This record gives sequence, C-alpha cells and structure tokens, in this order.
Amino acid sequence: MDTARPATPSVASQCQKWTRQHQWLGTSWSSLRSLQARTVGSFRYSGTATRAALKALAAGHLASRLAACGRLRTRRAASASEFAQVQSVAILGGTHGNELNSIALARRFLEAPAEARRDTFETHVHIANPAAVTQNVRYVDKDLNRCFNASDLNGTSGTCNEVEVLRARELNAILGPKGSTEPRMDFVIDLHNTTSDMGLSLMMAPNDALAHEVANHVVTHIDAAVQIVEWEEAEDWPMLPTCGKSGLTVEAGAVAQGCLHAELFERTCRVVLSMLDFLDRRNQFLAKGTCFTVQVKMQVFERVGSVRYLHGTSASAMVHPHFQDGDFKVVREGDPLFSLTDGSIREFRSADHGLEGCQSLLYAVFVNEAAYYEKGIAMAVAQKVERCVVVPDVPTGYQPTRATFASHCTGRILSNDLSSLRGRSLLSIDDLSGDEIHSLLNLAMRMKATSGESE
Repeated sequence: MDTARPATPSVASQCQKWTRQHQWLGTSWSSLRSLQARTVGSFRYSGTATRAALKALAAGHLASRLAACGRLRTRRAASASEFAQVQSVAILGGTHGNELNSIALARRFLEAPAEARRDTFETHVHIANPAAVTQNVRYVDKDLNRCFNASDLNGTSGTCNEVEVLRARELNAILGPKGSTEPRMDFVIDLHNTTSDMGLSLMMAPNDALAHEVANHVVTHIDAAVQIVEWEEAEDWPMLPTCGKSGLTVEAGAVAQGCLHAELFERTCRVVLSMLDFLDRRNQFLAKGTCFTVQVKMQVFERVGSVRYLHGTSASAMVHPHFQDGDFKVVREGDPLFSLTDGSIREFRSADHGLEGCQSLLYAVFVNEAAYYEKGIAMAVAQKVERCVVVPDVPTGYQPTRATFASHCTGRILSNDLSSLRGRSLLSIDDLSGDEIHSLLNLAMRMKATSGESE
C-alpha cells in the first residue's frame, strides 16, 4: 500500500530547528565569530527560501541573544529629506605651499581625474595657494588658512593687495560663497601636513554634522588610528573648509616641511578616496526615499586652548622630551613641559595658560609644530568628549539589490563581517541593510552545513 510522502519541512522551520540545535552559538559573541570564520561548499538557495530563512533567523534565537547582551541600537524611519544629498565635492592641496604631501595628492587627482570621479556628484580639485607652492613656502604674505573669516572675505579687514587675502576671495567664489544657503561646494576636503606627530587626523567645526558623519565612517570602517579633532568654539572660523556647506581638514604627520612621506601619502589617499566612496554610497541610499537613521557615539578631541612658550627669561625654552612626539598624550599638573637652554625645567601649570577652568583631562596636540613657532605656541590642548550624531544608516560595503535575492544564489560561501549585527535589533527582513542580509544568509548557510541536513 502506498504511503503518503511526508511533507518537506519549510526552510523557515529548518532554520528554527538549526538555531535550537546550535544554541551554543548564542552563548557568546566569540562563538558566533568562530562560526563566521568557517567556509562551506556550494549551495543553491531560492529567493523565497532565503527570505523565510532570514526572517526566522532575524526574529529568532540570534536576535534574542544579541538583545540579552545589550547590543541593541535604536533605529527609526526618517524621510531622506532630513539628509541632503551631496552634489559637489572639492579637494584642495597646497593651502600651505611647503606641505608637499598635500600638493602631491591634489596633483595626482588633477592628472588622473577618474580616480576621484563618482557617479552621484561632481568632484573638483584645486591647488589652493599656487604662489606659495611655487616658492615652497608656507605662505607669501599671511597664512591662507586664517583668511576665511567673513570679515576677510567681505573686505572689511586685511590689506587687499596681500596674496593670500586675494586668493581667499577667489577660492570663496569657487567654493562658496561662505554663509550662503546654497554654496557651490557641498563638501570641502582640505589636505595638510604637520611636522608634529599627529598621525592622520580630521579637523572640523563642532557643529558640522556631515563632517562628523564622514569622520565616523573613516574611523569605524577605514582606519581606526585616525583621530577626530574639533576646532575651538567660535562664532566664525577662518579655515578654508568653511567656504562650503560642510567640510573638514585632513592633517597628516609627522612630515618635515618641504618633504614627502610615502606611507602617510598612501594612508591619506586611501582615506580621501574612502570619503568619496562613502558620499557616493550615501547619495545612492538617500535617493531611494525613506531611510533609517541611527545615533552613533563618537570620541573626539575638542580644542580648548594653547600652551605658549615662556616669556621674560633669557633662556630659550624647548618642548620637554616628556611631550616631544607625544601628540594626544595626557597633560597633567606638574608634568615637565619645557627644557630651558640653561638646564632648568619648567612644569605645566594650567593657570599659567588660562586652562584652570577645564574640568576634564587635557591632551596635547600639535606638539612642537614648526608652523606654530611664529605664533609662540608650543602645543595646543584638547579635551576628549563623546559626541552623539544622528546619521542615515548607510550600508558600508556590498549592497545587493532585491532582484539579486529574487534569483538563485549559487557559489562558494566565504566568511563575511558580521560586526554590524552586534549593535542592531533584528526584527524582520525589512530592518536589515544589504550588508546584513548578505551576512545573515551566509550564517544561515553555515548553520545548515554544520547541522548536516539537506535542503
């Protein structure tokens, strides 16, 4: 007598079964990471089965385990109009004419414009101070990066025939005008070098949301060693990036003035290209309409003042070895600050530098910077603070289309980065980015493989 063939269990039920069989996976994140490192062979998975499997995974054991670990992050739906797309980006090198790494990178993009070109916005590259570049000097008449106050640009201060004052007004016409609701450039990247050991640092205005968003992407996904430094609070900033709607300064050091540094050149190039990639991907994401936003926490250094060289003594002061090459080092009361040529040592006293009101730890930045000698500054000081910024939840890598998942998925399943899942509440397929769908699919495949079940 023929017997009825048992119904094939749904992929969703199989996924639920796999999660029950492999509950050890959820006992710790390290276990999940160890599973991530495996590879399995070829599989064929239908689009319908994929969506069912992912829903089971997302709403099931994995999500509950992540929630129990306190790794949830609030997401909310938002209109894309809350975040403007970037239509134009400017990259400038040679704001200071003896910072050769910045000039070399700008020239690279000028000679090979396709490298900086992106589909969703225009990229413009400029040599900021050609006169200073020709002479291999920081500036001809005055520091160009201090000529972008509104009063300078509007002709109410400064000498009109100074080279940098005139160039600042030209650049303002190209990038701005500053203060306009519709400047010509939506994002400005100004390239610099430092003689101080600042590594790779991104400088920006405290209230520039897009600059913080870009910086967060760089630190989180491209180069974790990059530091974020905010300019001091002010009503107006005289820096070049302020001509555009948004912008930042890229500082790379230590590089001697008039010299090139290959490693820092390559790191800077990689970071700048990643910024362009991110802005392009962000535009594509926002163009779809409604998006999700997330609140991210960023560690930044907020500049609060400067430490000046000593006056009123016949002995010359030098930065003490305790701080030399010690950018981002904590500055404490009584730390040896200056070595004098007469052999004596002067200690750091916050009251001597107007810093006694600072309640948090102080950190040294731009230590023994050559460009600051003319200003009498031995180093700047900053406080470490945490900034909370609401940003669109833009996928950071592979972004498959819905059509991709409607078709069959075949091939060798390789390990994928699941780190973004640590901070997410996974409730349904619609809450997942393309990156996470791809990663969860691979996880489902691996769990299937380790269970030994057939489709």
